[in-house]
Amino acid sequence: ILVTGVQTCALPITRVLMYIRSRAENVLKYRIVYIGLALFVAIPLPGTGVWTGSLIAHVFKMDRLKSIISILTGNLIACITVYILVVFVSILV
Repeated sequence: ILVTGVQTCALPITRVLMYIRSRAENVLKYRIVYIGLALFVAIPLPGTGVWTGSLIAHVFKMDRLKSIISILTGNLIACITVYILVVFVSILV
């Protein structure tokens, strides 16, 4: 019964992933996608970050090495941004 339930749940998820990947093929041919991924990870807000960027890269089947470089670059930008904000606010207070 458990195996049947898992297969039943996996079917809609597989359909959604196949739909997303088919729509993403047109966009993934541009290099700007990796810059967009880096900028998405660089936004220091909840829901954006390394985990979500990795999920996006996996769902869209992006190139692994380029995705890792984009995600690391975005994380570095986010760290520098938060550091500058913390230092600037501490100077004002």
